[in-house]
Amino acid sequence: MTRLRLILVFFIALLAGGYADAQTPLVPATAPVACTALPAAFKAAHAGAAFVVTGTCTAVVELRDRIFAPPVTIDARGAVFQGGLLIFKAGGVHVTGGQYGPQDRGGTGFEAYLATDVTLIAARVTGMDFGVAFAQAQNVAVTGSRIDPVRNDGIRFFSVQHGLASGNYVLEAHPATSLDHPDCLQIASDGGATNPALISADIVVTGNECYGDGQGFSAFKSGSDDGGYDRLTLTSNRARMSYPLGMAIYGCRDCTIRDNDINALPLAAKTVQANVIDPVGGTICGNRTPRPTDATAAACAAPVRP
Repeated sequence: MTRLRLILVFFIALLAGGYADAQTPLVPATAPVACTALPAAFKAAHAGAAFVVTGTCTAVVELRDRIFAPPVTIDARGAVFQGGLLIFKAGGVHVTGGQYGPQDRGGTGFEAYLATDVTLIAARVTGMDFGVAFAQAQNVAVTGSRIDPVRNDGIRFFSVQHGLASGNYVLEAHPATSLDHPDCLQIASDGGATNPALISADIVVTGNECYGDGQGFSAFKSGSDDGGYDRLTLTSNRARMSYPLGMAIYGCRDCTIRDNDINALPLAAKTVQANVIDPVGGTICGNRTPRPTDATAAACAAPVRP
């Protein structure tokens, strides 16, 4: 072999090796997986793994007992979780798309319980009792999703710290029972008076639209052990509801509640109200309601900061 050929062979081998190294992914490559196999794949996943989920699952799919950093990503745009998706004692899970429901025997479309760093983007929840629920969770979000119709609460933040609901559409169907009073979005701090870790705080609710046979945006005081709320932000939301409480926020400390548009559905039997009860500090102004003399409708002194 001539010297020139030896040099060419050397450079070809070098380039091939370099190309192979360049193509080696830093995280596991996207892997297609059926929704029925997702729990096993989740259990075996490495941090940063990416999955494309397909198929229909009639039972609840449960992802549990793993915390990932960086998070795993789940592209569920081709999947139907007819029984819902539950993320339990887990974290670092970012889900895009997917249909959750329908089923006629109750259930929740998407739920994260005892979880952290869980997000749901551009999903569809339909025909369930509850839409999207976060409970005893931190750093969670639902954005750009359509939740319609549901028979009870559309979005729930129960004992959540650092949550976001933005750009969602919720349609409340007729309540599941005559005793139900479903909320488009409900925040709760049950048990927070004796356990501050259960107080919901630093939750942003902005740019959501709610319609239907129910209540609007709520953060009730449910009993003597309710801890109230810290630093909630509700801005630029719209509600058209049949029940009188279009907005009901109780015991909120340093909260921003402004520029929301709250009214009744056409032909609704009762006038819809926007109530903020016993606030401590914060900014409450600029909300559009059927009662322009309502304290929540007072003009704001300054525009929303970008």
